[in-house]
Amino acid sequence: MMWNQWLHTASCRDVLFHAAAVVAQLARRYGVPNRLVFPSGTDGSAGSGASAESLTELADDLWLFVNDHAVRWEKARPLDLLLAQGTDRVAHHIAAAYTQCLLDRARTQGGDAQKAFYRRLRQVIAKDPHFRYHAEKRRSFYACAEAAPTDPPGRTDAPPADYAQWPSPPSLPDGFGSLDARTLADLAFFFCREYTKGVGRPVWVPIRELTRYLSTLLGIPQSPRWVPLEAPSSGDDGEPVEICLPDAPTQETALTRKRLPELARSLTALWTARERKAFALRYGDHEKLERIAQAVGCGGPSGARNVLERLQRGLRDFCLRWPGLSPPDLDESLFGEFCEAVVAVCKEGDEGRRAE
Repeated sequence: MMWNQWLHTASCRDVLFHAAAVVAQLARRYGVPNRLVFPSGTDGSAGSGASAESLTELADDLWLFVNDHAVRWEKARPLDLLLAQGTDRVAHHIAAAYTQCLLDRARTQGGDAQKAFYRRLRQVIAKDPHFRYHAEKRRSFYACAEAAPTDPPGRTDAPPADYAQWPSPPSLPDGFGSLDARTLADLAFFFCREYTKGVGRPVWVPIRELTRYLSTLLGIPQSPRWVPLEAPSSGDDGEPVEICLPDAPTQETALTRKRLPELARSLTALWTARERKAFALRYGDHEKLERIAQAVGCGGPSGARNVLERLQRGLRDFCLRWPGLSPPDLDESLFGEFCEAVVAVCKEGDEGRRAE
């Protein structure tokens, strides 16, 4: 069965309603405002007990979303393969793809989703030891760590860039829910290998091309206020140059600062009481591991360390999604304020339980 056919079946409605509930949960987890999630924009309980009316409206939007993506999904994600894994798998695929679009909209506040995705890829690649990273004033490149490109960055003839015809990765994520740092690094490695194969030798790969390739596969849209990744040709050679990301605070960073309490609540929403207490003791009260282990019931300092390391990984992955909270456009004062907001949320929960 094809996606377009499935949209007119009797079972479609129940699956879309399930997908709407998953979207609401993911949106709450990642701090997407209700006005972007629900058509009415007024449901006050997104993600946990959202009203049936709101979910029904959202399911209607999901029907339109699937209809718009049906042709592309038929190539990248055939419906029969998902149905073979059950209707829950279909619902989660739809929800993940739709949440990706919601997050791009929330993160860029109407700006260019591809540009935001480009920034995020730069952040991941620059920090990953498996890659060599090279940044110039207006362009950024990467190569696999073991590769030894002979050409200077930007001086290589690129392979044909009709990315819709390029091979897909062995494991293509459904969308936002799977795009953590490790997944993005794996996708970057796959593209680097294919790009190098097309050129015929190790080269520096433009991150802008990786962005376009993944945007094609994942269906990341250009917004009406699109700002291109490339500026018009400049210089004697007529070579297009990338628009550089500003070092100074941007409007996007300012929007992140306004939303710090909301983002802190989103990050900690799925943390247990034990995890919140451990985080507050370590980063709010600066307690030693021995004291934290006693307070949260760990077997010893190593147990407390494991809990904190897991929380740190989650914090880093979460920060990759928001401007100003991670390299290369890290605003250290903003990151410090965010950590303080997270500690405050953790302590609020602990004090509330004591009062009870």
